[in-house]
Amino acid sequence: MTDKAAYRPLKDESGEAEEGGNSSTPPWARYRGEGWTKHRSLPWLRLGGEVVLVALVLLLSLKIMLGDDVRPVGRPPGPNDPKKDFGFADKVFMNESKYANEGAFLSEDKPAETLRYWVPLSSKGRGYVEIPDDERDGMDGPPYLLNPPLRPNKKELYMISGFHQLHCLSTIMASYARLRFGKDESEMGYHIAHCFDYLREGILCAGDATLKGNNTDRYPGVEIPWGTTRRCANWDALREWADERTAFPFPPVLDSGI
Repeated sequence: MTDKAAYRPLKDESGEAEEGGNSSTPPWARYRGEGWTKHRSLPWLRLGGEVVLVALVLLLSLKIMLGDDVRPVGRPPGPNDPKKDFGFADKVFMNESKYANEGAFLSEDKPAETLRYWVPLSSKGRGYVEIPDDERDGMDGPPYLLNPPLRPNKKELYMISGFHQLHCLSTIMASYARLRFGKDESEMGYHIAHCFDYLREGILCAGDATLKGNNTDRYPGVEIPWGTTRRCANWDALREWADERTAFPFPPVLDSGI
């Protein structure tokens, strides 16, 4: 007599029984073929693609914000800044008496001797530079049209503000020296007033926020203002760039500044 309740192996969807009767493999795992494996890997592939896409978007956004002029430290470039990064350098402020000292005003020829040390600080063109048309985008003013003595053709030139400030400071020094020796400086009044105001503007614009401390222990014998490290613009790089853009040299007139 046949036992109707006898065990019969389960059949898969194709109607075929599992070989070997009962299997330890769960039913849900019996059908994970090649298609199932691909389906399982899709979320990971999608996640990886999204991570790469986000990284590319961030890099592109950073490049757009910074442009080609990537400045590691300091303010972002303004509309009238050169399309070049000059970088920065740390400098310890110490008294450099060759640029200004009491002896510079002992006789009428001394100021010119002192100002000779200032000449290498400026560029060959005293700060005037040529800027190509393709580098003038965004600038808010046209260039100067200058025709120096013995130069028949006018040149379109811009002046670098830092060299203008240096010129003004040396002009004030030369004028002060002439006043010390009784010279009439009334004709220079307008120029000197302009220089004082231009230097005031430059100081406020730069906004040097360096926190100075008392460094007399580290530098015995120096006055309190000296000995502090400052993060400064790379003046040497700026001057070299200005020399490359000089249209013609302006020889300094040492008795009236550089």
